[in-house]
Amino acid sequence: VAEAERLKAIDVLELRNRLAAFALHCDHETRGAARLRRLTPRDAQYARCRRAAAENARRGFFAGGGPFAGLDVVDVFKIENRCLLDAFQREVERRKTPRSDEKKIAVKGLFCDVPAASVERLVLYGLRGDAAPLERTLFDDAWLADQSRTPGAPTAASPGGFGGTVERKPTEVKARRAARDAASLEFPRAFSRYSTLESVRGDARKGGERAGRLRVLALCRVLVGAVRVEEDASTDGPEPDALYSSVREEYRPLKPENVLPEFLLLYRLAPAKDKTH
Repeated sequence: VAEAERLKAIDVLELRNRLAAFALHCDHETRGAARLRRLTPRDAQYARCRRAAAENARRGFFAGGGPFAGLDVVDVFKIENRCLLDAFQREVERRKTPRSDEKKIAVKGLFCDVPAASVERLVLYGLRGDAAPLERTLFDDAWLADQSRTPGAPTAASPGGFGGTVERKPTEVKARRAARDAASLEFPRAFSRYSTLESVRGDARKGGERAGRLRVLALCRVLVGAVRVEEDASTDGPEPDALYSSVREEYRPLKPENVLPEFLLLYRLAPAKDKTH
């Protein structure tokens, strides 16, 4: 048991350090336009996210004497991306008219599962398949190249040595590289008001070594807009913004700009008390 707990702690530390390094480069290289901030237990948002994950577990999800009894949130990160926020707010504002249907501008807080290998991409580009437009907005290559210059001889205009002839260092934009190397995110993907998505149910029921692995849950603002029920055979009416499964109680937004990732929750399925020894 002690060895298993030690390995779990190492997994958390490795992912936490990876995200901390990415956050540092992200803040600098985007000049603060995109940030990833680890919350501490003293942060009110940390407590709210943990409470949301615990209180919004699907009823009966862990019932029946299975190997797990709930979610154990071990870390919370806040995503602050001005480009994603601006795009999301434009979509909301675009729908507001004196006669607009409130349902078409309904914004919900929903959870979705995110592979740990895709986190950097989610932070910078959200769920967009084509990251090129956002990449050009977030990263100013001319400014980045200027920041990486090797000091030349001091001059009257530049006592620090950045005047005159200088050699430029190769510009390695580490945050951009990390996002490019990250695994792509399938879209559309499932979102739910429940923190226990159907994609996790198999592991929650069967257990096993992989079932207890460290996972990532994203808490997002989602503009659900016009919704079509998946189980409804009719395709009449306007093109929907999202599909909704009344069986799984999950949404599938069809437009990536309608999703704003706000928090990342690192968690594990918590073992049932009688299964811990």
